[in-house]
Amino acid sequence: MTDAITIQNPRNRGGSTGHVLAKRSVTFTEIRNLFVSGCRSPDSPPRRPLLHSLPIEAFREAILTLGASPLEMPRGQDDLQSYERLLRNGLKLFETWYDTSSGCLDIPLTAFYGSEDPLATVNHMLNWREFTEREFELIEVAGNHFFIKSQRQRLLQVINTHLGLLGEHRI
Repeated sequence: MTDAITIQNPRNRGGSTGHVLAKRSVTFTEIRNLFVSGCRSPDSPPRRPLLHSLPIEAFREAILTLGASPLEMPRGQDDLQSYERLLRNGLKLFETWYDTSSGCLDIPLTAFYGSEDPLATVNHMLNWREFTEREFELIEVAGNHFFIKSQRQRLLQVINTHLGLLGEHRI
């Protein structure tokens, strides 16, 4: 099926997972473009200290500093602990992911980063260009690590433009 479009959450683990899946794809004809956002390039080391290993209070403060809203945090103690476990495990995967294996993608790659994002700075994102033999575009978006919330329309417009969907159904 060569016209299939798969759009996965390109954030953090989604960006790394998308890269690995595209790299292992036998044929790139089904992939029009790889979009990553807020996800450092595979060869960039994570920033220190590793957030997933912080003590509880420092971890909560770090998540809020990144731009998470206190309103999004669960109120009940059990729910809050489950939420934190989920975040820590996701961050652990993101922070420990490192891929130096050979092989470039033969698809266009678009990388978004937040202008105020300490987890995926321009320097972390810039080296994505080394992971494709095709077009590479690095796009700065105003905001912190959670810029996909405040800049949703802009991101959708860029994605739709790159996929040639502006005249078709929107995603």
